[in-house]
Amino acid sequence: MTKVRLKFYGVRGSIATPRKDTLIYGGNTSCLEIRYGKDLIICDAGTGIYPLAGDLAKQKGPVRGTIIFSHYHWDHMLGLYMFTPLYNKRNSFTFIGRPGLKKALSNLLKPPNLPIKLSDFKAQLKFKTIRNKSFKIGKITVDAFDLNHPNGASGYLFNFPNGKKVLLATDNSPTKGNVQLIMKSLGVDLLITDAQFTVKEFLLKKNFGHSTPQHVLEIARIARPKKVALFHHDPSHSDKIIKKIEKEMHLLAKRIGLKSLVFAAKEGMIINL
Repeated sequence: MTKVRLKFYGVRGSIATPRKDTLIYGGNTSCLEIRYGKDLIICDAGTGIYPLAGDLAKQKGPVRGTIIFSHYHWDHMLGLYMFTPLYNKRNSFTFIGRPGLKKALSNLLKPPNLPIKLSDFKAQLKFKTIRNKSFKIGKITVDAFDLNHPNGASGYLFNFPNGKKVLLATDNSPTKGNVQLIMKSLGVDLLITDAQFTVKEFLLKKNFGHSTPQHVLEIARIARPKKVALFHHDPSHSDKIIKKIEKEMHLLAKRIGLKSLVFAAKEGMIINL
């Protein structure tokens, strides 16, 4: 049976953090590769998409894939111009995102922001705008739904033909409730979601559109996913801080009777389902 293979290329939020004290969990911003058979899905184009480009360069033959954007804040887009497969005319990509996708990319990729334009990409490109509905990537069914984040963002539930389910909710604040996120997360094999702030930080930044590990575990307590990846780490959080948060969440999970495997996502981490 075909397996789902996920690899984290960027797990950081807000801004890339290339420091000595971020080497374990990584400093690149949001980018996740999902492979299922011949299907290649890239979730977000933060700075983590640059090392992904290096790995794809080792692939024989043309690269064909789908790049899905959760939203259009720069930490989820800025690596796109360094994604070298887009400059090869043999390759082809479908861009999927919320309404305003092509405009957001055009606004990013233009002088004086960058010395290139969207038209400089030589790969064959298609653009699809999708919000709050299901769509297909090959035989994979994907459910898009709204998250609570400034300017809007989308979460994605991936339903694979082998029966596995993965939910990605990169940027989300719990201040308006998480009913839809909980419903989408019910029984998934892997929940990857925003856990950027400590409780103390959240109290000072309630309107920033991010969550805490405690909020994530409350969702998991109800939804019972098999695995939970704490994601979108704050740029101020060192490896030591993230490791401490991870340990605290293991203790909290035990205390509330949560049997899900809880861990902090690491750059380079591979998960097979």
